[in-house]
Amino acid sequence: MNEPRVYKQPLFGVFLSAIMMMFSCGIIFFVSNTLADLWFIIPILGLFGIAFLISLFSYTSKVTITDDEITSAYLFIPKTLRWTEINRASGTGSGIKLHSEDTTVSISSRLPGIEEIIEIIGQKRADIFSHQEFSEMRRGLGSYLGFFAIGLLFAGIIIAFFMMADFSSDSLLSVAVIGFFLIFFMWTFLSSPQSLTIENNNLQVKYLLGEKNFSANDIASIFFTHTRTRRGGKQYFISLNSKDGKNIRISGLNIGLPVAYLVLKNWHKKFANP
Repeated sequence: MNEPRVYKQPLFGVFLSAIMMMFSCGIIFFVSNTLADLWFIIPILGLFGIAFLISLFSYTSKVTITDDEITSAYLFIPKTLRWTEINRASGTGSGIKLHSEDTTVSISSRLPGIEEIIEIIGQKRADIFSHQEFSEMRRGLGSYLGFFAIGLLFAGIIIAFFMMADFSSDSLLSVAVIGFFLIFFMWTFLSSPQSLTIENNNLQVKYLLGEKNFSANDIASIFFTHTRTRRGGKQYFISLNSKDGKNIRISGLNIGLPVAYLVLKNWHKKFANP
């Protein structure tokens, strides 16, 4: 790596967020005619301000990587760690954090080139992603709370339809459509891995309704990848591809997807026959 590699968001996003916030605030003030209306609008303005700060925090993120160190910056405030100073890694969601005794470098999954950043981290400090240290990886509590919240929402909608509908063909069709989405959502959650356990050459993938066991030689490849959402965002997951053509998508792990990916990659590299 002869030249530093720089990964950052385009600043156009910050200016666009600022323009959208000012435009929204202008509309709110324009439609407010009395002081009472303004006091009512203050919480809404506060929400707009929080949303802008979150956007600013995201769009000013930047990571610089050299042969000797890694630097991350948020709101133009940098933090740097030499590769030799890093003693552990952690993560939540699709992000990753690198820790020394007194410094933490956080890397956002929203950065362009996050896949390449994770690969470089794995190359520089493969030793901190040991399958012995991370022998068991479970889904985070947040994914279960989200599942129950969405399930209750769908169930509430169906109950409301039965209480208020006249049981005409249109109403029954609407309930059927909502019921289909509820069943599909529950099937998606139940069929996704809930935990991974590594023991020597064996990888155990547990589901709510069963489990599967793989040896390192059963697995053809492991990737950290993403799919595009309808709004243009990225949804990251670990793709575990077996030699018999099956694919397992892993997401929502409590240690963060990048850490889990690098642990699985190192485990596979160690035990799989070339």
